[in-house]
Amino acid sequence: KLSFQVPTFLPSLLDNKSFVKLSNGAEACVCTLIPGVLPKTSYVEEIGRASGELLVALAKLDNIKPPSPTPPYHDLFRAHHAVTREKFYDIMRSSAFDHVRSATNRAIKEIEESEIKISNYLKSDFPVQLIHGDLHYDNILVHDGQVSGLLDFEFAAFDWRAME
Repeated sequence: KLSFQVPTFLPSLLDNKSFVKLSNGAEACVCTLIPGVLPKTSYVEEIGRASGELLVALAKLDNIKPPSPTPPYHDLFRAHHAVTREKFYDIMRSSAFDHVRSATNRAIKEIEESEIKISNYLKSDFPVQLIHGDLHYDNILVHDGQVSGLLDFEFAAFDWRAME
C-alpha cells in the first residue's frame, strides 16, 4: 500500500471500459479525484521520498509489460518516433541552425559524448526495472505538506532505475 494515490480509472457507463473513443477519434478516460495541488518547486524532500517509495513498489512488477511501448530513455534516438540518429545529426548540422551554430556545435558534441558514455554504461550491471518515466512537478500532487498523488504513467518503461 502506497502512502499516496495513483490514478484509478473509472469505467464508462456505456460499455464498462476504462478508455473510450470520442467522436473525433481521440481516446479519453476519467479518473477518481486525488486531492492536492501542484507543488511547483516546493516539498523537494517529500517528493524524493514518494519517488523512492514508488520505485520500490514498481521494482516488484518485473513480470508485466507496460501498455505503452516506451523504449528505454537511455536509447536516445528511440525516445521519440520522429527522431533517428541520422535525422538528428543531419538537422543539427543543417543551415537551419547556422544562426546559433556555436551553441548547436556544443550540443552536438555533448550528445556524441553522451552516446559514448551510454555505450559504456550498457556494459555495466545497472538495475533495470519499471519506472514512471515522467516524474516532475506537474505530475505530482501535494496535500497538507505530503505527496497525495503521482500522476501520468503513460511514459512508464523498463529502464535503468537511475533514469527516474
